[in-house]
Amino acid sequence: MATITLTTAAYNDAKQYAETQNLTVDEFVVSLIKKYAHSKKQ
Repeated sequence: MATITLTTAAYNDAKQYAETQNLTVDEFVVSLIKKYAHSKKQ
């Protein structure tokens, strides 16, 4: 397991958005990483 550090404001924004999408913050962050890491490969 790895850990990332976010500012409180960034975490709160991610948490608020994740809740509106019925996701955990982890699921939301992982989806962003996959989306943007995959798009860079192309």
